[in-house]
Amino acid sequence: MTHRNLCEYGGSPAELNKLWDDDLKKTMRRRQFRELAGMLSFLGSLFVWKSGVETYWASGIVLGIYFAVSAIKFMIDESNINYLLHRWDSENALASFKGAQWP
Repeated sequence: MTHRNLCEYGGSPAELNKLWDDDLKKTMRRRQFRELAGMLSFLGSLFVWKSGVETYWASGIVLGIYFAVSAIKFMIDESNINYLLHRWDSENALASFKGAQWP
């Protein structure tokens, strides 16, 4: 789900905040999986190279690079989601401060 479309699914600010939070957690889990898979691919290619099998170690390096680039993409998505959440929260806080009556 893109973050621009999340506003269409939230009926209230609390629901929208929950949708964004769930989306952030999902993105974080995907990034962590890709980091782990990339690390295991690099380690697997090193193990295969050290064991003497010369045909498959390069595929582990290619997979590791793919997972590393994919993890960086998910890091960028995480930061965008986090920025949107904080911006939305700060705009709501400023709006409530403007409407509040101070003694």
